[in-house]
Amino acid sequence: METTVTEEQKKNIPFYKKHFGVLVFLLFFILLLPGYFFLISPENNKYKANQTLYSAKESEFNQKMSQIQKYKKIIMSYDAISSEDKQKVGEIIPIGPDEANLYINLESLSEQVKAKVESISIQLNEEKKPEPQKIPSGSGGAQAEKNVTRQLKSLSINFSLSNISYNKVKQLFALIENNIRLMDINSFNFTPSDGSLSVFLTAYYLK
Repeated sequence: METTVTEEQKKNIPFYKKHFGVLVFLLFFILLLPGYFFLISPENNKYKANQTLYSAKESEFNQKMSQIQKYKKIIMSYDAISSEDKQKVGEIIPIGPDEANLYINLESLSEQVKAKVESISIQLNEEKKPEPQKIPSGSGGAQAEKNVTRQLKSLSINFSLSNISYNKVKQLFALIENNIRLMDINSFNFTPSDGSLSVFLTAYYLK
């Protein structure tokens, strides 16, 4: 015996029964949306941020490893070079801070670009304690052949000049880059209006 549903009975069916499938879908969507924004999306953003940080750290690590390999090759080949070349190495990274020659060196650089030296401030960075490196002392005779354990130390330099233009600044930086004494430019402040320049450098020595 078949049961037929009249139009009147259809009208009397409760709304939730009539649209049960749609309501279930909407309820599922309503529950899923906050879950995505409060749980899934933050975790996804965190994962992307960690992935970016990891890539940056990996790149930095590879660069440092490459530099270490270069330094190892330099140290390994040191004993094979001539006494004259060893003396040049001593000029690049001298034993002791050698502030007097550093003052002369900086004044010479300023003279080459025809700028006026206003001040030179040199400060020892004694608080830094890098790993000791085994480097020949280079003091001459039999002593030059002996290896002594020395530490690589650094000097902070504040170098101020006047009467300097943009082109002279570029020339000065090129001279510092190619200077026999190893120096790194950390930062600088150039004021074109009054032609002044302050350069903050780091120089190195062995102790």
